[in-house]
Amino acid sequence: ETIKVKDKQLGLSRVVSGYSWEWKTKNLAQTEIIAQGLYDISLQGQNYVWNATNCEWILRSDSVNEIGCVHTIQGYDLNYVGVILGREIDYDPDAQCLVVDNNLFYDKYVKAGSSDEEIKTYILNAYRVMMSRGIKGCFVYAYNKNLKEYLTRFFDCI
Repeated sequence: ETIKVKDKQLGLSRVVSGYSWEWKTKNLAQTEIIAQGLYDISLQGQNYVWNATNCEWILRSDSVNEIGCVHTIQGYDLNYVGVILGREIDYDPDAQCLVVDNNLFYDKYVKAGSSDEEIKTYILNAYRVMMSRGIKGCFVYAYNKNLKEYLTRFFDCI
């Protein structure tokens, strides 16, 4: 909702995430998605769909109602970006490091022939790119509790 408000105020504000959810609505018409009540991502009782298109997704006014990915924002600057740190990335308080669960990562092209360490590097780089897209600011939502608690040590939370 914060990103929608920023988009109304300044334009070019979008929400993005890593590939932590399957893209069930891919290639479906918007009318079909709505009629069947389909969604890709569910967070705190709210349901969302992935980007309807990769081509100039940023520039479409209705994309503020969708969740984009690293590919949809690559090369674009936004006023504000909301980044969802998905289910695949967490913080291990005992080992004091970020951990990745490859079973919760759905980019089949990255996973094909890649080692666990290469996948982790890709995921971390993708989030770095996504978080760098907001010129005026970046809002971060961490899905996993341990990661959320870790990040609150360094950032103000609303």
